[in-house]
Amino acid sequence: MSTTTCVGAFAAKTHFSELLHDVENGKRFEIARRGKPVAMLIGVHDRAVTGNGKEALDFFRSFRRTLKVPASEIHDWICEGRSR
Repeated sequence: MSTTTCVGAFAAKTHFSELLHDVENGKRFEIARRGKPVAMLIGVHDRAVTGNGKEALDFFRSFRRTLKVPASEIHDWICEGRSR
């Protein structure tokens, strides 16, 4: 796995095509705004970061079954989280 290089948002915008070329060659970039990380620029095949969405979804579905919580209550939790 390659190391991640931090790049400012302005530099990322200015040198985007160069960054894409580097990403094609296996590099990864963390894009920051005012020193705070806000995004990652990685290759589409970088499985270490992107992972497998289907596996994650299957995990959460099986986890939900072990909780024995009705779907309506989970929906209420989601709505409560959105209202904060």
